[in-house]
Amino acid sequence: LGDVYKRQIFGNAEREDDMQESKDGKEDFKGAVVNPHYDSNFVILSGNSNPALASEIAGNLRTVVSRSITSSTDDEHFGGVQILDPVGDKHVYIIQSLSPPVNDNLCELLLLISAAKRAGSNKVTAVIPYCAYSRDILPEEKNNLVPFVSSSVATLLNGVGVDNVIGIDLHHPETQGFFVSKVPVTNLDPMFIQTSYIKEKINQGDMLPNPVVIAPEPHLSARAIRFQESLKMNGITSGLTTICDKEIRPRSIRTTGDFHYSDDTLLLGDDLQGKDCIIVDDMMDTGKRTLAAVSFLKEKKVQRVYVVVTHGLFSGDCQKRIDISPVTEVITTNTIAAKRRSPKIQQLTVGPFLAEVIKRIQENKNSPLKEIRFTAVSYTHLRAHETREDLVCRLLLEKKKS
Repeated sequence: LGDVYKRQIFGNAEREDDMQESKDGKEDFKGAVVNPHYDSNFVILSGNSNPALASEIAGNLRTVVSRSITSSTDDEHFGGVQILDPVGDKHVYIIQSLSPPVNDNLCELLLLISAAKRAGSNKVTAVIPYCAYSRDILPEEKNNLVPFVSSSVATLLNGVGVDNVIGIDLHHPETQGFFVSKVPVTNLDPMFIQTSYIKEKINQGDMLPNPVVIAPEPHLSARAIRFQESLKMNGITSGLTTICDKEIRPRSIRTTGDFHYSDDTLLLGDDLQGKDCIIVDDMMDTGKRTLAAVSFLKEKKVQRVYVVVTHGLFSGDCQKRIDISPVTEVITTNTIAAKRRSPKIQQLTVGPFLAEVIKRIQENKNSPLKEIRFTAVSYTHLRAHETREDLVCRLLLEKKKS
């Protein structure tokens, strides 16, 4: 138990080399800044799906991830969850992405919520950066005997007593309606993080001005329009084009077979020749459809093609396809922990964004969460567990030395 406790001392850390000595002699998880006067009215807990993101959120809130132990048995089922720090009369935030292995992460999330409720917590908020089950809002077969998976998962979360749910860019926002009325669901939009990165690339000369935003399918046109408006808020003028393939394919064919656009595919929108294009989508799973759109655009003599997604699943051989494809860069976020990244993949962090959301909830601020902006500095410069204030001080010191 002592070895397990040492590995789990902060945020379910699996590697002992993630532990290091801080200046005050206390063990710290990946260099998170520990403030003895942190707000004791809330607690950050983490599952095993994305402990690095949870630790980054805690570091930006000047606290640490509370200790917990998730045990498993030889027949590969969870033996239970034990929270080692007191959470009584506190608001508990549980950071857990429902990414592969999805069912294990879901079960661990349910056990963490149940453990926090049994420990006497005042309120439990499930922060789910990526929710896999939001993709399955409707069964593919029109049969009354086929269950609504998203509704069933919402019923499970309602049953263990979750009080709030915070998600990021749900594939189907209608998933919010499956929860009972007393459980509010907040669907956050991190698009401003992505457009800020695009603005920085244009200012540095790595991307041509006036890019064209591409919707790879007609139903993604609304998302492309929102991305264009977000670029406009950053002072960037962009075009808009939708790829319309007349051949309609079922989801099973699009995800398993070799996807390619038919000869009758139309481009509705602005001229693309000689311009940089940005394909937008909410996630990249196998990447077959998205990379087919990249090849299709390159045939139209565009300059460079970027792909912007919120959730980078990169299932199967997706990263190998990215390496050999003509795509310039795939821009994603760290809602899903990356085990291996292709050199063409740029991962932006949502840690400071989620930390600001939690901070505003604790301060009972009524301003809309979608209006949260960080215009002073760029997210791409943030280091692990570095707040915006730390970043400003570091940049000023570097400028003074130069």
